[in-house]
Amino acid sequence: MRTLKNALSEEGVIIMQLGESSNSMDVEEDAGRDKNRARMIELLEKVGFESIHAYEEGHSGFLWPWSYLVAMKDHGSRALWYANAAQIEMEIHRRIRRSKSGAPLLRYFDSATMLSYQVPHKVVETVFCRKEPIPNECMYYRGHYVNLENAPVSSFDVKKSEAGESAGRGVFAKIDIKKDTMMAAEQSVKSIYFSPPAVENIVGYSELSPGKKLLRPLHAYMYGYGFPSNLVVSAMFQLHAVLSTEPKPIAS
Repeated sequence: MRTLKNALSEEGVIIMQLGESSNSMDVEEDAGRDKNRARMIELLEKVGFESIHAYEEGHSGFLWPWSYLVAMKDHGSRALWYANAAQIEMEIHRRIRRSKSGAPLLRYFDSATMLSYQVPHKVVETVFCRKEPIPNECMYYRGHYVNLENAPVSSFDVKKSEAGESAGRGVFAKIDIKKDTMMAAEQSVKSIYFSPPAVENIVGYSELSPGKKLLRPLHAYMYGYGFPSNLVVSAMFQLHAVLSTEPKPIAS
């Protein structure tokens, strides 16, 4: 496996067919019929593939959907995997040959299909999280923890800081919050994500006329309330849009 990795370019990608997809009643792959599949993924991680993705395809004509694995040598290649619908459609248009009849050459692939590949099927996630001990990914990225206390969004406010003249605004708690309490978990799905191409366009066009007038407010909002995040891809900005960020009058 290490030899295979070394044979790839620095941004190399390998795609593997893994056979029939998992069933929701399957045991964890390490202990079931798909133990070789689990071993393959472990080997890819061990030799240094930095981003690994599994997806399902049901248009192959088999009796059951089949699973595939995409392993990326470099973490930066994730930007292509997580491209948005517009980027995907542009790449298809740029790279595909034109048919003489004018009819589409792709029957089962478009941007909507690619977006469905970006997130593993719920069954794949469920079977993966049956491992013992439970993987960290299952502990942190599967939604709200019912056994932890949550401070609702009404417990916070956005206002001007009193720390100094140029401190700006910040998020402040209205109540005392215990250690290990979740913060506005009920609103966490409302985050805004700026993809790397979006960030590049906003920054670039905000420096041009008439982009200065149109995009400067968005540029200021993204940098003022957002933060760099590598959760999905590098150079992405994330913004928790759960609190009102409208300026509020300061009591004199």
